[in-house]
Amino acid sequence: METVCLLLGALLIATALLDMFREVVHPGKNGFLVRGISRTIWRLLHLLPERSGNPLSWAAPLTVVVSIGMWVILLILGWALIIWPQLPQGYVYAAGVPQRAGFIEALYISQMTLTTLGYGDIVPRAGHLRILLPLEAFLGFVLLSTATSWTMSIYPPVSRRHFLAHELHATRRVEETTDLRVIDLPPGEVADFLERMTSQVVTVRSDLVQFPLVYYFRTSDRKSSLAVNMPFLYNLARRFSDGSQAPEVTMHACRLRHAIDDLCETLAAFLSGCRGTENVLRAYAEDHRRLEATDPQQESAQ
Repeated sequence: METVCLLLGALLIATALLDMFREVVHPGKNGFLVRGISRTIWRLLHLLPERSGNPLSWAAPLTVVVSIGMWVILLILGWALIIWPQLPQGYVYAAGVPQRAGFIEALYISQMTLTTLGYGDIVPRAGHLRILLPLEAFLGFVLLSTATSWTMSIYPPVSRRHFLAHELHATRRVEETTDLRVIDLPPGEVADFLERMTSQVVTVRSDLVQFPLVYYFRTSDRKSSLAVNMPFLYNLARRFSDGSQAPEVTMHACRLRHAIDDLCETLAAFLSGCRGTENVLRAYAEDHRRLEATDPQQESAQ
């Protein structure tokens, strides 16, 4: 029984640490627990009607909270399983503290140790426990720093995505409400604009590869929604890459189009069974409940 508890506890601890490592220390290797939690929450919130208060906007924040909670639970349970067989003979109890041998007692010791809030009422006596329990306290510090670092690292990529979407929205509004068009600008300015858009698209894709959770951040502001505004940029890239413009414009337009294709390949991983840039953009808008997004083919026809 002691061996089974030891192995099972070690497995739970290793599972939590591996998921934390893959999600935070090794970006791009999305933790399997976080991946499963994010997809499950996203699908469950998709079942709620939009009129219930933009439920999809809660997907990513809930994923962060539930994932950190899952790491905490796995570590507490894992260490409790290791502690349990050693109760009560492996510990020294303060005066007046009853000696218990149940799993609840092991959970209590594990929680106090992981959170470094030990009251000193129960301390390890056995030599190996005097080495192991400080290790659990150290993992408590690791968990706290990991959760903080992960949370802080997620929001800059979200901000960069919103910045790109907002800039596209502003350009799109100018074309829709005035007689001004990007295509009417001098070739040098058009090339500069396309180069800047390419750089931002590449950055957004890199952020999505390193932090897949970014996909599940859904904003209620359509001006900051990439799902709404990316078809407009894709249409611009196609318009300028047809060979009718100045060579520098065509060159940057082709680079932009390839960057959008690469971004859509990355987005396709979140949209099962979807292939092709136009199909991915349409599915991306639908998945984020942005059906008002312009269809690239319809916009091109206009």
